[in-house]
Amino acid sequence: MSDKMTVYICTLCRLKDEPEVRPGQQLVERLEARLTPQDREIIAVETVECLGVCTRPCTLAMAAPGKWTVVLGDFDAEKDVEDLVLSLRLYAASENGRVPKKDRPEAFRRGGVSRTPPRRSEASEIANRTTRYSLFATRSFRFSPARSRSK
Repeated sequence: MSDKMTVYICTLCRLKDEPEVRPGQQLVERLEARLTPQDREIIAVETVECLGVCTRPCTLAMAAPGKWTVVLGDFDAEKDVEDLVLSLRLYAASENGRVPKKDRPEAFRRGGVSRTPPRRSEASEIANRTTRYSLFATRSFRFSPARSRSK
C-alpha cells in the first residue's frame, strides 16, 4: 500500500427532518470506534466544516497523494459504517484511487458525487504546458480565418 490516505468527513450538514442532528459527527465517532490499529496505519480521519454537498449528508472525501480524490454523499451514520470501512480499505489499496464499480460496497456505489484527478507533479505540469503550446502553435498555422458565407 502507498502513502497514508485521508478521509475528510463533513460535520456541518444537518438532516432535513432533524436539524439539530449532525450526522457527520455521528459518522466520525462510529468510524473511529470501528477502525482497527492496522486501519489507522493507512487511514487518517479528519473533520471538515463543509464539502459543499449539503443536500447529501453525510458527505465525505477520500484523498491520498497521487490518487484520484473521491467525494461521496448519502452515508447513513448508523447503517453504512461497515461499507465505509471497506470503501476506505479498497481506496487505500488501490493504485490510483479508482476502485472498480463491481468491487465497491453498496454505500460507495450509490453515494458517488465526484472524482478529481490527482495533482500533477511540477515537472509533469511543465511538460504538459510545453506539449499543449506546441500543439497549439502547429494547429494555428493550419487553420485559416473563417470566411463569410453570405454573398
